Amino acid sequence: MPYNKPSIVNRRSTIVEKKGFTLIELLVTIAIIGILSAIGLIAFTSAQQRSRDAKRKGDLKSIQSALEIYHSDFKKYPQSTSTSVETFTSSDGSTNWLTGLVNQYIKSLPQDPKNGTTYYYWYCVPATHLDYVMGVKIENANDPDINTAPTVTGCTAPAGTPDFNYFVQSP
Repeated sequence: MPYNKPSIVNRRSTIVEKKGFTLIELLVTIAIIGILSAIGLIAFTSAQQRSRDAKRKGDLKSIQSALEIYHSDFKKYPQSTSTSVETFTSSDGSTNWLTGLVNQYIKSLPQDPKNGTTYYYWYCVPATHLDYVMGVKIENANDPDINTAPTVTGCTAPAGTPDFNYFVQSP
């Protein structure tokens, strides 16, 4: 509520009232706006993480579908571009780490939704080419879909990479 200062008399002998907000009222308003902004920013950041995580999961499912179609054609899964267990970065979507899939089974390998940041995906096919496992690191630590690496003989998450916490594997 505005504070009405006592009336004063100006040079012409007319009464002038000065109206305005007190310093306390302004500080309280600024504090409330700041608190509401902080709450909104936290909620927005969390929503962004969940959205990026949903895209990562969907991308792995798309690759998984392409891998299964490949498997039905060749009775094996494709080797990655490396002959060993490898992590692949997806910062610009240009890395083709599954050469046997692209163009024929999937249009292109997905680009990570966190633009401008290097993010890692993991793909492993043991020497038999009969199984595979793929993993990614989910940002939201409270995601209910976080799981542990499945046991696939010949596939162990490489050391020194991000802590992969979401996996899909051959059925």
